[in-house]
Formats: sequence, structure tokens, C-alpha cells
Amino acid sequence: MPSVCYDPESHLYRFSDIHWDNAHADSGHNQDGSNAYMTRFNGEEMSGEGVVINASCIPWVNDSPHDYCSWRFGACDQVIEVSEAGIKKHLKECHGYDADTSKVHTCRWSKCNKLCPAKEQLFEHIRIDHLKLEDLLCPVCRDPDSQGPWRTLKKHIKKMHPLARIVE
Repeated sequence: MPSVCYDPESHLYRFSDIHWDNAHADSGHNQDGSNAYMTRFNGEEMSGEGVVINASCIPWVNDSPHDYCSWRFGACDQVIEVSEAGIKKHLKECHGYDADTSKVHTCRWSKCNKLCPAKEQLFEHIRIDHLKLEDLLCPVCRDPDSQGPWRTLKKHIKKMHPLARIVE
């Protein structure tokens, strides 16, 4: 009778007749010599076969409550709180941008010039596109190229790990 094992470090479940202990992620190479990222269970390489991914435990790429400001005009490189309120307060106090009185909401982060119709969309754009606060990392391969928002990660898992299942 197969057992279901869970690894709290990688947040992966594996169906197996054998109980796998000490699971960890490790980078390695494919047989053809190309770089690959694999999940290893006691040395056994896995590329998603028989793996069930707990969606609520997928790691965030950036889970820090703070990041550096890259607003172009008066760029300060100060550490800011990445909440909407924290970004709003910093832009007003350090850069003179008042989202409440401004009629135009143009992003001036780094080289961006995106025009947002509403202030809420500007702050969401900064948090998602510039601070990468919505990006997730694939728990199966941990390949940095797999990171992205939920919809991107789901496409990656479906394409690269077709036998893996996501439990939401």
C-alpha cells in the first residue's frame, strides 16, 4: 500500500511505497551535461513524477517586508516598507508625489513610464512588476527562470512537470 510522505522544507508530497526522509533540493546536471535543477529524495532525482504540490506552501521569491526605492526623480535608494501605505508614504515624503491629489499616475520606477488610470493600480504595479512581491518559485525544480506570478508558475509546472499535481 503506497504511503504519502510530506517534506516540510520543499512543501512537496510524494506517493511511494518507501518513506523518504531528509528530502532536500539540490542542483545537478542532466545526462546530456546541461544544467538542471532537481528535487532529490535520499539521492533519488525527481522531476515532478508522483509529486503533489501544496499550493499554499509554494515559496515566494521576495517575502521581505522592505525593499529599496528606485523612483527615478530624486532616487534615494532608501529602504522602504513594501505595503501600499508604505510606498505611498515614502513617495509623498521623499519624492513629493501625492497620489491623493495627482490626476496622472505615471510610474517613475527605474526606467518605467507606465500610465495607471488609478492610484491603487500604480501601487499594485510597483509591488508586482518592480518589487516582485507576487512572484513564486517552482518547488519542484527551483529554477530561477520558473519564477513568476501564480498563473505563470501553473503553466511552468504543467509544461515542465506534467506528472506533478497542485493541491489548492
